[in-house]
Amino acid sequence: TYKGTVVRPPKKAEHITVMLHKPAGFVTTTSDDQGRPCVTDLLSELNVRLYPVGRLDMNSTGLLLLTNDGELANLLTHPRHHVSKVYHGTVGGEITPTQLRQLSAPMTIDGYRLQPVKVNCLRAYEHASVLEMTLREGRNRQIRKMCDALGLHVLSLHRVSLGPIVLGHLPLGKFRRLAPTEVEALKQAARKAAQPDNQQKTKGGRDVSC
Repeated sequence: TYKGTVVRPPKKAEHITVMLHKPAGFVTTTSDDQGRPCVTDLLSELNVRLYPVGRLDMNSTGLLLLTNDGELANLLTHPRHHVSKVYHGTVGGEITPTQLRQLSAPMTIDGYRLQPVKVNCLRAYEHASVLEMTLREGRNRQIRKMCDALGLHVLSLHRVSLGPIVLGHLPLGKFRRLAPTEVEALKQAARKAAQPDNQQKTKGGRDVSC
């Protein structure tokens, strides 16, 4: 008490984490000086300030997390914590077995030696191929640059999962709040994926746009 008045500590802000099915045409920021629509515009009904965890570039779609939980954001974006991210990418033309092997092998992009990416061809057509690519790091526009290096044009790029969290059937442009058990599963996945030996090598390599 203070002078006969009960003094209570300020109420701790509630941690909220949501999964958004990001549409194309939205930038992964809280504001944009060019006036482009931001992913946070899709969360206006929440009336709470959330921040994107990592990025999807403007033309990419799929799973994006937003949170006010600083611990979670740091665990998922720190270069030590290589939580797997799965993307479905459609490239022009029919991909060859050689190109598949090259995408799966270690590549050097922008002077950085990438960790190997697991790549499977889900569907192949005469004019397009659908690839599933699993990354354990997130360099700037990594998938697009990898494909460009092999002469593959990315027609669309869609993130379907991040660690244990799967986008599933969440409608485009909609979001849902993660349960505490899902948030804890994400944190555990990040801690488990920590790679101390790679900390120095990946300094400055926080998760960015794909």
